[in-house]
Amino acid sequence: MNMVRALLDSLTDHGMEADDVVVRAHAPKHKDKRVFYCYRGPEIRYVVTAFAAESPAAAAFGETDQVVRRLRARMGNDSISTSMLHPCCRLEVEGQVCLVSHFVRPALGAPHLPRLKYRDFRRLLEGSSEWILRFQKRTMVDEPALNAQGAFRERLASWSERHGDLLPQEFFGVQRAFLDAWEGLPEKLPHAARHGDYCFHNYFFDTGDRLHVFDWEFVAEEDCVGCDFFCNLVVYADCFRVFSSGPRSYAELFETAARRSRYTRLLQESMDAFQRTYAAGAAESRVLLVYAYLYLLTRCQVEHEIRRRLTAIPELLQVLSRS
Repeated sequence: MNMVRALLDSLTDHGMEADDVVVRAHAPKHKDKRVFYCYRGPEIRYVVTAFAAESPAAAAFGETDQVVRRLRARMGNDSISTSMLHPCCRLEVEGQVCLVSHFVRPALGAPHLPRLKYRDFRRLLEGSSEWILRFQKRTMVDEPALNAQGAFRERLASWSERHGDLLPQEFFGVQRAFLDAWEGLPEKLPHAARHGDYCFHNYFFDTGDRLHVFDWEFVAEEDCVGCDFFCNLVVYADCFRVFSSGPRSYAELFETAARRSRYTRLLQESMDAFQRTYAAGAAESRVLLVYAYLYLLTRCQVEHEIRRRLTAIPELLQVLSRS
């Protein structure tokens, strides 16, 4: 109760009115943080994420905040900039770093799984694909300074070394095939800002049919444009397998069989939009899909998550074999 009272007082001191605070429950993997809903009357006004002041998450926020602010400054006050949900205020309360965000009520997004229908998935995928392409256009880098090819080689090698005892031989075959196909590709594509965890868990449509994107923890000011776009596709492909008749493998995304499921066609239509935007062909898209999958894999640090992701390694070999 001391934390709740102190948080209400601190919000008032900073000109943010709230008269009640409710602690939101967490999944086990979020034990390092607490989330508070701050009400003004019957309506949620703010969401507060609290970390211990000495936690890595609290320390990392400062750098993330600076990057987001620089990106917003480059974009100005346009619709893409204002749809980037990011804490508006940082408070110190009872030894906790509290990040305060304005609350936006979601109307369609990940919390509504698994009852989403095809039309909902179509709206989410088309809207998110359009949003990330517009975001990349607004944050395009005229003169790339990042060696995206070398940076990901180092990331993949470092991760593989740390988790080598969990990795099957097939993984190293995919790694070699990918790095051969990856050679020179990042330099052929534009560079733009990267969200770093762009998937339907981190955006939603509000009641006014506007897409909002949050969780900018892994934001970067420059990367190959394929990362965010294809990470989004990979997560949808995984989701469709579970909740619908989606593609049976990633290789199926590059097939033109007449009996494709409508979910597979939806993913292919989204990929076509990327190819048209950046004049990329199917061969480049194959490599970028594997790049996104490996990027997501290198985000995994817990054994059960790594093993779950590794089950698709044979599929990636099929994808690369035709690139």
